[in-house]
Amino acid sequence: MVHLLAFQFSQLEYFNNKTIEDYNEKILKNYLDKTGGLFQKNLQKSLDLITLYMTFCDQGKIKFVDDDEKLEFFKLLIDNHKYFYPNDSFFEKGEIKTSLGVNQINEWIPRLEQLVNAISVIYYFLAGKFIEKSLRS
Repeated sequence: MVHLLAFQFSQLEYFNNKTIEDYNEKILKNYLDKTGGLFQKNLQKSLDLITLYMTFCDQGKIKFVDDDEKLEFFKLLIDNHKYFYPNDSFFEKGEIKTSLGVNQINEWIPRLEQLVNAISVIYYFLAGKFIEKSLRS
């Protein structure tokens, strides 16, 4: 969802340097506010989930075949954590900026796309673990 919302934001660059009637400006502002709120909410939920999965790894709540599998999964989480941030300097500072310009969002989109791909792998892995646990029960 975050990736799609960021892409929508980038499409709004079309309106940059365009003359917009007052009523259309209000509509556009309301859209931006709503989309921005959804973006922030979904981004935070996603970050919370990654943190939860890291905690589950540490607490042994996910049953791994061996230490190598656990390390590989944990490394996947850690390596992809940086894509939640618009660029590496934001990641290094641990800073999630609430208002970004269109250029920053455009730069972020490929990172979010990589994150979406990684999250797919994470969910397939977790689904497999859930199925394994269900079959054992």
